Amino acid sequence: MKSICLGKKDRWDLLGFFFRLLATFRDLRPDVIHSYLHESNLMALLLKPLCGFPKVIWGIRDSQTDADTWGSRLKRDGYFNAAPIRQKWQEHLSGTRNWHFYLWDILMFQAWLQAQR
Repeated sequence: MKSICLGKKDRWDLLGFFFRLLATFRDLRPDVIHSYLHESNLMALLLKPLCGFPKVIWGIRDSQTDADTWGSRLKRDGYFNAAPIRQKWQEHLSGTRNWHFYLWDILMFQAWLQAQR
């Protein structure tokens, strides 16, 4: 899968980013646009008629549902020590600490691992 950087400069680089994204999609002419979460789902919907009407697949996911099952899965799989991860998850939920970068990596690893089974 090819990865393309569109050079989004900051949070207010919306119009320029949209036109760079549109130009890239028109060049690629994808058969499918897969988007994930609310903002990108809206962007996919806006892009669809502008780049040849590809199929759009939306992904909406609640990572808390996945993380709530970490205890049993982490222990079963044996790749990580579950106790510190559960502690970071509780701190993250309570707002005590922001562990989203660490927790996201573990969540994505587990999603990948599950897909391999």
